[in-house]
Parts: sequence; C-alpha cells; structure tokens
Amino acid sequence: MDAELEFAIQPSTTGKQLFDQVVKTVTAQDVKKEQTLLFKFRAKFYPEDVQEEIIQDITLVCSFGRKKVIATGTCLTEEWEKRIMVWWADHKNTNREQAMMEYLKIAQDLEMYGVNYFEIRNKKGTELFLGVDALGLNIYEKNDRLTPKVGFPWSEIRNISFNDKKFVIKPIDKKANDFVFYAPRLRINKRILALCMGNHELYMRRRKPDTIEEMSAREAAEQKQREYEERMERMREEMERAQRELSYAQDTIRRLEQQLHELQVCLCPVNF
Repeated sequence: MDAELEFAIQPSTTGKQLFDQVVKTVTAQDVKKEQTLLFKFRAKFYPEDVQEEIIQDITLVCSFGRKKVIATGTCLTEEWEKRIMVWWADHKNTNREQAMMEYLKIAQDLEMYGVNYFEIRNKKGTELFLGVDALGLNIYEKNDRLTPKVGFPWSEIRNISFNDKKFVIKPIDKKANDFVFYAPRLRINKRILALCMGNHELYMRRRKPDTIEEMSAREAAEQKQREYEERMERMREEMERAQRELSYAQDTIRRLEQQLHELQVCLCPVNF
C-alpha cells in the first residue's frame, strides 16, 4: 500500500482519535497480516513563538537556562543523572501543562525545530535538502541539515510554482536568479507548495494587528497566567511555612524525647 490519505478532524480531536481513524481506514483495505505498517506523525505547521502563540491557561517562566540545557547534550550518564535529580527537585511542583510548555520552549531553540525537509536535486543533479518552516525556505547540503546554504525569507519571495517534478522559487529582487530544483515525484512538489502556502499565510497573519477577539483571548490568558502565578506563590509560601512548622515540631519532639530519656535514667534504681 503506497498512498496518501487525508482526514478531516476537529481542533479538539486527540492524537489517539486520529490514529484510530487511520487504522480503521487502512485495515479496511486488503493488507497482508504479516505485513508491518509504519506510520509517521508529522506536524504540518509550527508556531514561531510557542509561549506567545499557544494561548492556554498557564505558562511557566523557566528557572534554568534553556540554552544551557541544550548545550549539555554531551554529558556523561552520571552527570545527566545528577542534573536530572536537581531539575526534578526544582520542578517537582510543575504540572503536566507546564512541563509540556517548557518542553516546547526548549525544542524551539533547536536548529531543526519546525522544519519540514524534502530531498531535492539542483540543475546539476547535486543532492540537497529543501527546508520549509515558518519564516521561509532554506536549502541545505546533503550532509548538513543544520546550517542553510541558501535562504529565502517569505518577505523576499515573489512567487513559487512547479511543473511536474520541477519547482521554481522567484525572488522579489528581479536581478536575482530564480532558484530551480527537482523533486523525486510530482506529489512531493504538491506537498511542498501546500506547505509554502500555509506557512506564508500564517506568516502574514502573525504580522497583522490582533483582532478584538484575539486581543480579548490574549488578555484573558495573561490574566489567568497572573492569577496562576499569584496562586503558585501563595502555595509556595504556605509550603515553606508548613515546612518550618514541621521542622520546629520535629525539633521539639527530639528535645522531649531527650528529656524523657534523661528522666528515665535518673529514675532507674541504683544497685549496691
């Protein structure tokens, strides 16, 4: 089975519901039982700034440097275990939503975040990668998908089009040469064009003034965030006070136990 399937889903649809829908459709086909089917779930569009664009009830200001976390990717196992224990202690009161937000904030600092890669060839037949992301198009060498060789921001692209396997990027600067590449199959070019159109539309929308509804939603989210932070601060203060009271009670118990022990020693009969 070699095909692309499209499913209409609601914004509230969960990943499991989508997967169940895919499985139901695929298993209705004539597929050999011994054949293993491999599915890949890919995000089509990414926010430029997860904390700004993902409006939710809670967000968390990270208490440790995210870039530091990324830079320590080569730590030894023992070092990672120590760091994880420290981070766990620092964030033991973090709930699921906060953790998800922090994960996304770390992920967006990675070079390959939000990039959809496609294998292409230039006019000379050189194998390259085309990267489509929220800010534009980038061309990468085959052995390096981190550093773009050529970049085309959306603001500098006049037109994009394809004819069969041939794809053309026309810059706004008419003195600049068109960039032409070739995809392996026609359907790849269709997918690239759809991604370009969607990302460009989102790029333009992000740079327009917020509508009244968007402003209201953002203000409501910010208000909820402030209320949440105040509530968390009160909880921290209460926990610290409870911890101090517990420590005082434990010290008192130890003193009383020591006094009881000393009293028992004094009351013990002395044998001559």
